[in-house]
Amino acid sequence: MPHALALRLEGPCQSWPAARAGDTVPTEPAPTLSGIVGLIGAAAGVLYGDLVGLRDLQDRFQLAVRVDRPGRTRFDYQTVRGVPPRDGARKKATVLVSPEYLWDASFVAFCVSDDPAALAPLLQALRAPRWTLALGRATCAPSRPLLAAPSLLAAPSFLDLVRTVPLASRAYARPTFVFDGALFETMGRGFRGVRCRTAWDRLGAVGFVERRVVHAVLASLASSEPVTAEDWFHAGDAAAPAPLEDWFHAGDAAPEAP
Repeated sequence: MPHALALRLEGPCQSWPAARAGDTVPTEPAPTLSGIVGLIGAAAGVLYGDLVGLRDLQDRFQLAVRVDRPGRTRFDYQTVRGVPPRDGARKKATVLVSPEYLWDASFVAFCVSDDPAALAPLLQALRAPRWTLALGRATCAPSRPLLAAPSLLAAPSFLDLVRTVPLASRAYARPTFVFDGALFETMGRGFRGVRCRTAWDRLGAVGFVERRVVHAVLASLASSEPVTAEDWFHAGDAAAPAPLEDWFHAGDAAPEAP
């Protein structure tokens, strides 16, 4: 039976940095595993450079994120002073960087494990966080309590589990999910429009590493149709909603009414 810690990630803006391209710092379209580990780590008092502690948190759960509202992307322009010199220069530099943000987005992150004892310390830390919590970047404060449920969730299946957390206001009628690849293989029944991609994740100061994620659409919170082999291997041929289109063109149309 799956158990989950459910986090409501909602605020005026949030940013889950992807691999940097020059002075531009793009965001992933949904919260990343490293971002959620860092969020829980801040609650638990795990330092940024404590790779052992961060790895322990990461090994306690697998991640699935429900995209209630994908939000709209906007770039900001920031001046960073005191950058270490390059090419033999003696003075520290001042550079302009362009971080990307998601505006008015709403997600529910499900930290899933078969062992509730692995999730219990995380729940306790989030109830009484040691440090200030943010949505990806320190400037992105949440606008509501992070715990979507006061206790751990438990249900016979993952579909039953996600039904226990209501959709956000102005949410898409058919929510999109972003799974860890391994989690989808065991709990991905009931999803359509499967898309596989590589995301860039960061663990502390190690740097960015590739991680396989799966994007899938749940046709209805009341639906329980299984994913077929054709959905998995020929997703591009199926007449199913394309979640990436929802994300990359979210500003072209208002979300569907719930």
